[in-house]
Amino acid sequence: MTQVQIFVRRLLLALVLVFPLVLCVNGAQAQSPVKPAVYANVELVISGPATMPLFRKGHGEKFTAVLINRSKKPVAFVPPHRDWAEEIFTTWDATDAKGRYVSRIPQYQIYCIIATMYQRTIFAPTILDPKNPKIIEDKDLLILQPGEQFEFQGIADPSFSLNFPRRGPYQITLGYEFYPEHYVMAPGSKKAALLKNAPSISATSNALALTLN
Repeated sequence: MTQVQIFVRRLLLALVLVFPLVLCVNGAQAQSPVKPAVYANVELVISGPATMPLFRKGHGEKFTAVLINRSKKPVAFVPPHRDWAEEIFTTWDATDAKGRYVSRIPQYQIYCIIATMYQRTIFAPTILDPKNPKIIEDKDLLILQPGEQFEFQGIADPSFSLNFPRRGPYQITLGYEFYPEHYVMAPGSKKAALLKNAPSISATSNALALTLN
């Protein structure tokens, strides 16, 4: 075997050994560590009627939801706004006597392209896109001191979003989510730092027994 052949053979062997290592290093660099979200220590408590008709008229029954700060630090958050139609802050869930989840009633979005109206079905709750944060004012960002509580206003009847199939007992819960990266304070805001450093919130309420008759 000539010196040239030996050199080429060693070069190929070196490439075989080094190439997987390069791929591994590049892959590790591509997967940059993601900073884990910090969640606030809060409690969500719901209350409401023990029974209600399966079929009824009007605007539904009255339910209340209270968010309580259980941490030792103030918690900044944006409470639900019913007039912000593009957002869904709170979502109901329910299970029947056999533990089966109640399906959701599809929501519909109407939009127009040129002169034609279209309808799109939304089967799951949606929240704001963090790539297009909503601009909010100082009054929209609230501060909960340790032990302080805030009652959500205008919580909808769960039957408006859940398709209860029959009469009988159910267990209902309410979920609430808040992610500060979905918002940005208006220019000149005095609360910009509070929003930037605010923890996320992902809370599920106590289970409430509800019988449909």
